[in-house]
Amino acid sequence: MATVEGVNVGITASAPAEVESFGEFYRTQYHPAVALALAITGERTAAEDITQEAFIAAQKRWDRLSRYDAPHAWLRRVITNRSISRLRRR
Repeated sequence: MATVEGVNVGITASAPAEVESFGEFYRTQYHPAVALALAITGERTAAEDITQEAFIAAQKRWDRLSRYDAPHAWLRRVITNRSISRLRRR
């Protein structure tokens, strides 16, 4: 798989079948999320900021989001949108 600044940018198509808690979701999805943001923005600090903002948004909606078939897909969409918005502002 390809890497950007030593970070694996391979995003898995599926997440665990059942996400038990937000903490588990965060632990399993943090690194792929940062890798996605890094691949789009090209800036590690920006990627980490965008990822944290996306996880904050996810935590606020966790009651509903945890029932989605693929909550990681929602997270990736938020990260993609925020990364693109950041690039546009530059």
